[in-house]
Order: sequence, then structure tokens, then C-alpha cells
Amino acid sequence: MRWTPRLLPGLCALLVLTPAAAFDHVFAVVKYDRDTWMESASLEAWSEYSRRIVAAARQHGFTGLVIPATAPVADLEDSKRHAWIRDKQLIFLDHIQEAGLRAIITVGNPGSRRWDKAGDGWPYDAVYRHPAVTALKFGDEPETKDWERLENGYELLRAAYPELPIITIFVGETLGGPTDSGPDRLPDYVDGWRRLGTGTCVVRSYPFRSRLRPRLGIRGDFDLDKLYSPAKLAVHPKRMAELVREHCPGDAWALVAQGFGRCRETGRECYWRLPTRTELVELARIAFEQDARWLIVWSMMPHRDDAFALLDAELEPVRAHDGSYPIDAIAVVSALADDD
Repeated sequence: MRWTPRLLPGLCALLVLTPAAAFDHVFAVVKYDRDTWMESASLEAWSEYSRRIVAAARQHGFTGLVIPATAPVADLEDSKRHAWIRDKQLIFLDHIQEAGLRAIITVGNPGSRRWDKAGDGWPYDAVYRHPAVTALKFGDEPETKDWERLENGYELLRAAYPELPIITIFVGETLGGPTDSGPDRLPDYVDGWRRLGTGTCVVRSYPFRSRLRPRLGIRGDFDLDKLYSPAKLAVHPKRMAELVREHCPGDAWALVAQGFGRCRETGRECYWRLPTRTELVELARIAFEQDARWLIVWSMMPHRDDAFALLDAELEPVRAHDGSYPIDAIAVVSALADDD
């Protein structure tokens, strides 16, 4: 059975598949402006800023947002600080709900009283239970040493919010064979998914890069016909998607697609390159053809000052090296179900 999500804010974009229509929902992960998020900003300023984020997401076709985790408080007894963090998240969620969108909450530590502890009576409980929230994200790019910590967190979250699915994002570049980054991780991931009781296996694919150093064994720029090199990507993203779909012990899988870059030009040694509209559409098509439940695009806003994303810090569309706007891919991807 496939569940249909409820809604969210953060730093990526997500597309949900249902039997009736693929990509019914498109979630965007956003990155808060640090100065606006910090304590010096009033709730009124935060409300206006978060409202602009939601409006931009809706304008470009997203139907939900992934909300980043908050930071823990230094003083366990600082109830004012706890309430301030909670209220800002609730303001954001209210705007999301009012816009008809959905939210995925990123969880920091559901067992910590200094952070976003799960359960009745704790300050963050109101955030988890907000009607706009459709799922919880706990863990990002884990390794085998993280299984026990993730299991404990999943147990706490499921006990408190059994109606909310929980997801963890895994690295997909090493699936299918050894690379410079290490051995094939698929057996480890399957073990992790089973231990967590994962309903939806979520894997990232960041194949778009500029020219890399010769010592890495990669020459030239990636393009649609040569999306990978065995030095850094074990297999083409299409094969990776096939492997995840085949081996995921849950009832669905989801792809986190690259929507960022450290540069826009080709031929530079910046490692990650912002994809073009066509490249992002093709990566999404891979997920569509392999019956993915979601497509999560990282990211709607830049995660650092020297990085590019679908929008800039002022929420304006960013051009790729070919002159296209990658964010326009969202509307194209939403029509894939009709095209196919």
C-alpha cells in the first residue's frame, strides 16, 4: 500500500507517486537565512520571511517543504528558548498549511530534552502533531555504526507518532560496486533498512559534476550520456535506481536528486556542478520509470554562501551554464505522468 503524504519546509524537493498519478506532491528542502532564524529576529520578521519561502515554493510548483532540524538549547531549564524555537516552527507550518502545502520535519534528537524531544508534554510535541506534517526525517547519510542510534530514534518517534512515516536519506553513489569512496554499500543499506523497519527507502544521487582532478580518474564533464565514472559513482543513476527498487525491503523507494552545485560553469574543478533543467528532468525521469514514491530535490535555496541552488538567497531563480533555469524542471517533472 502506498501512503499519500500530508506536507512541509527545509532544503530539497520531493515528488510523491501514487497509483493514480505520479508525482502528486513535490517537496522542496529550504535553508533558513541564519540572521533571520537567530534569536535576534522577531517572530514578526520570521513570519514574513517564512511566508516568502512558502510563496516561492508554491509559485514554482512545489507542494511541500522539508523543514531543517533546529539547534539544541544550552540550558535544559530555558523554557523561554524552547518556546521560541517551537513557535517559529509552528509559524512556518501554519503558512505551509494555509498555502495548501505539506511538510516533512527533520528531527535532531527525539530523545534529548535539550532538543526536539518527542512525546506528550514536551515543547516540540506541537510541531510533530501539526496537521501540515506528513512525515519525519531522522538521519542523513548514515553508516553502519549509526544503526543502533537510528533504531533508538525510530522507536521513540513511532511510539509517540505512529501515524507518521519516518525516513532516512542514504548515499547512493557507492551502490552497485566499489568506488574511491569505498566498497559496495548495498548489503549494509539493506541490513539498515530491515533493522529500521523502513517503509520507504530514500537514496540520494548527485551525478552532476564539473572537471575533477586527474588523480581521481575522472576526465571531462559529466553529461546525460556519461553520467558517471567508476572512480566516484559505482553505476549509472538508472542502475542505482533499479538496485534500490529491487532490494528495498519496504513498500516503496524515493530518490534525492541533485539540485545544487559549487559552480555553474563546466570545466572547473569545483566538484559539484549545478544541473541544467534538462539534466534535472532526466534524473527525475529515472525515478519515475523505476516507480519511485518521491523525488526529493536538494536544494531550493543555497546551503552555503559559495554554493548555488534552484533559487538564490533572495528567492530568485538561478541560471545553469546553458542558460536554462533548473527550477523550471519541477513543472516538467510534474507532467511526466501525463507524458508516459
